[in-house]
Amino acid sequence: MSMHIPASSYTTQRIPGVLRAVIIASAFWALSLSLTIESGSVSAVVGCLIACLLTDRWINAGPLDQIRLSSVVLTALCFIALTYWLAGLIVKSELMSSLLTPIGAFNTAEALLWFGFSCMMSILLRSLALRTRIGGVLEIIFVAAAFIITLSAHRNGMIHRPFFIGDYALIRGIDPATILMGIGCFAVIAMSALLMAENDQRRLPYHFVIIALLCSSLAGYVQLFGLPTPGITDDMGLTGQELSGNSRQRENPFRDGENTAEDKQAPVAVVVFRDDYEPLNGSYYFRESAYSQFNGVMLDYSSRDDMDLDLISTFTNTEVSATLLHRRHVDSAS
Repeated sequence: MSMHIPASSYTTQRIPGVLRAVIIASAFWALSLSLTIESGSVSAVVGCLIACLLTDRWINAGPLDQIRLSSVVLTALCFIALTYWLAGLIVKSELMSSLLTPIGAFNTAEALLWFGFSCMMSILLRSLALRTRIGGVLEIIFVAAAFIITLSAHRNGMIHRPFFIGDYALIRGIDPATILMGIGCFAVIAMSALLMAENDQRRLPYHFVIIALLCSSLAGYVQLFGLPTPGITDDMGLTGQELSGNSRQRENPFRDGENTAEDKQAPVAVVVFRDDYEPLNGSYYFRESAYSQFNGVMLDYSSRDDMDLDLISTFTNTEVSATLLHRRHVDSAS
């Protein structure tokens, strides 16, 4: 005698699994934003959703239930390494570049890399969660770490970071803090949903209402009291202030303004890049003046009309084109 499971009961049982898959996929999406392009982010979400749903369905069903967890972990890691190798092979292949164009080959490689990575990592996380007690905790840690790593650049009030969020908001006249708070609230709700997914689903709406009220109170607090502002830094000694443990401090000849507490809110420069850019030396350098000519004692401003033509003497809020200087061949007498 076979037992028939009502469709409504089956749907109710599947809701936590689908919700969990969406939450983990959102974590992969957040993690991929600053590391890849659009095709990679989309592939990461798709790969995670497929892997989570299939793992929930088959990992503890025959014949996969006979496979040891250590074998599943090792296989997933091997497939991640294989995907990384294939993605590099596609980018370096002249045949793929000629068939898909270099940009198409790069997009394909990123899509393959992130699909394979998110798919195998999702299988790994879900297998650990279904077969061990600590697996569910690892899922929550992964979701939390994905959002923390992605948004950690905006700490200490630096709301223009990460750049892919700050640039998007500033170009459109949106306060980046609004987007950051929205993502933070979503992360809190996502992690809370993971904790409550295994409990009585009838109380889920009640819990979500409470969490939404707490997130709203946080937004109200920020609106009333504001966000923290970055402090004045003197890591390179450019403020002319006395350093701790040093009784002598010469006046800094290169300082730009006094940089006191009264003017710390005034920005030195606001630059919006079209893409996320990380300088090689870890800092940005804005060229507003140049000491290019040696006067016999030290470097000074150039007196030549054909030097330092790329400097902008006045502030502008429009597009300014600087002169492109070509290299010159200089013969030096021996």
